[in-house]
Amino acid sequence: MHLTLTVNDLIDTHTGRWNAGLVRQLIAEEDVELVLNTKLNVSRMDCMRWGFSQHGRYDSKSGYKLIEALDYLHLLLNRCLVH
Repeated sequence: MHLTLTVNDLIDTHTGRWNAGLVRQLIAEEDVELVLNTKLNVSRMDCMRWGFSQHGRYDSKSGYKLIEALDYLHLLLNRCLVH
């Protein structure tokens, strides 16, 4: 996935609606319907947001929490694979 992808990249420029094919290609299957059912506001400026904090900006606390969560998931996955 392209790391600088924005919401605007997922909108069909001719219809102003979600590009469903692209959304299905790039978004996790369990999240596709959530995205496609999200109302678009094309008059609002697109911007970058850090998805792991409430305010949408990166800070060391949210980065640390993400690393902790990933470590925990990795530990669980390893336990499942061993048993």
